[in-house]
Amino acid sequence: MKHQVVFIGDSADGKTTLINRVRTGKFAPYVRTTIGCDFSSYVYNDGDTKHSTMFWDTCGRMEYISMIMPYIHKADLIVIVYDVAKPDSISGWLEYVPNESMVMIVLVIRDEKIDSIKRCEHMVADPINIITGENIESFENDMKRLLSKKVKDALRSSICALIMI
Repeated sequence: MKHQVVFIGDSADGKTTLINRVRTGKFAPYVRTTIGCDFSSYVYNDGDTKHSTMFWDTCGRMEYISMIMPYIHKADLIVIVYDVAKPDSISGWLEYVPNESMVMIVLVIRDEKIDSIKRCEHMVADPINIITGENIESFENDMKRLLSKKVKDALRSSICALIMI
């Protein structure tokens, strides 16, 4: 199975660091600023099924939204990353997400303790401490579950389409 996951959010909110953490299991304290869009692959197995996932890491500047939109429209899953200090930034990014898209909203923190974070009304995943890796496994499991659901829904809708013809 092939999937495309697009990470969006403001500049310096932790998108690249989160992707590196998921792919390598390690914290990279110094990452370069993403210019335009960067990609990397992530492979995992779900039972006997091999999943090849392409992570699209977008720049966090609204001036480049027209360049980012094609990736957003092709995504199987959109991950909106935000900083605890800027929870209002979520709504700005949500307006560019197509209605039928699956979205995960993830809070990435660096210094704070996770249990001291107040949950945002939009948050759908546990906060992730990018330095310690706390809740990174939970994020990965949620992502895999949503991608698996997308595959099942697509199969179900194609079966329905065949029955209706």
